[in-house]
Amino acid sequence: MATVADYIALRRADNEPHQVVGRLGPPEALAAAAQRGAIPPHLRRPAAAAPPPVGEAPGASDYAAVGLLTAGAFMLPVLSPLAGLLIATGSPRWTPVQKAAAWVLTAGSVGCSLLFLLIAAASAAPAIPLAMALVTLVAGSFIAGLSLLPGLSPRR
Repeated sequence: MATVADYIALRRADNEPHQVVGRLGPPEALAAAAQRGAIPPHLRRPAAAAPPPVGEAPGASDYAAVGLLTAGAFMLPVLSPLAGLLIATGSPRWTPVQKAAAWVLTAGSVGCSLLFLLIAAASAAPAIPLAMALVTLVAGSFIAGLSLLPGLSPRR
């Protein structure tokens, strides 16, 4: 019964009650797991990544990552955002979803700017596509840096 109670306590906030009870499975499987003294594998919750400790101030590398993604994108459009993304990826400050979104924004903007460069190469008047390539290249990493900016506030 403790196994079932622990499972229900873990899942209470996640699902509706009928879904929680439905996932328990047959009583025989629960009884066998209880005899072994373990929670059945299908009832275990995957371990979540631990966020930074409460009240921990961001480090210099966290500020550098956001700075390289925002201001650095104007100075060195490809290298600076790449360095910022690598620093942000190694930091526990942001969640994996935030890090993935920053990578997608930056990589997507690089891909779009390459498309504009191809258009400029094939165009008779390449000034507008070249300007669009530069704006697109800078905008993606700048938006990625802005999306990571709220993570710099100390956790409460």
